Amino acid sequence: MINCGGGVVGGDAMTYGVELGPSATAVLTSQSAEKIYRSDGPDAAIDIDLRLGKGARLDWIPQETILFDQARLARRLNVEMESDARLLLIESLVFGRRAMGENRIYGFVRDSWRIRRDDKLIFAEEFRLDGDLASTLDRPACGAGARACATLLYVAADAERRLETLRAVLATQPGFQAGASAWDGMLTARLTAAAPEDLRAALRAAMLFLRGAGAPRVWQ
Repeated sequence: MINCGGGVVGGDAMTYGVELGPSATAVLTSQSAEKIYRSDGPDAAIDIDLRLGKGARLDWIPQETILFDQARLARRLNVEMESDARLLLIESLVFGRRAMGENRIYGFVRDSWRIRRDDKLIFAEEFRLDGDLASTLDRPACGAGARACATLLYVAADAERRLETLRAVLATQPGFQAGASAWDGMLTARLTAAAPEDLRAALRAAMLFLRGAGAPRVWQ
């Protein structure tokens, strides 16, 4: 996918729509990290709609979304899939530009996920941070100093059988914290890290296990 190389600003609205027919297979990623610039007030809005037909397989694995200081982002992800389809979702957020010394960051982010299988809601999540993001992320129960986080969701018939191996794979990677669980044909993992590069390395290891292939070439 060609994303906004110049960055997304407050008031911008982007929509992605993807539909896979029966037995289709696709891997979708972005050409680079998406940058969300500071806003004078309005949110930047990103809407993602994914539809998977019978037996379809989709890996939705864009590179990081980087929130600049004073950025505002409202993102919505909606998935409609058949019961025998397979889905891998990975979305990651980076708070501030570490290389620029942007450690104290203020802003707003809301991530809303809805996943339906055979028209039944199986996964719903609301992630929201507002105001002094750095102070929230520094709290031990929230981020323990993290400046990058990711959510991984794998929906497939073998999802629950892969849980323990995924935990073992993640345990081999340094510099981040993670938790993983599985139920009802789904596997999810949450990852946080102080350094975005440590988070990226962990996600690459998880992708190699779950996809049976490495990260897309543009992730290099």
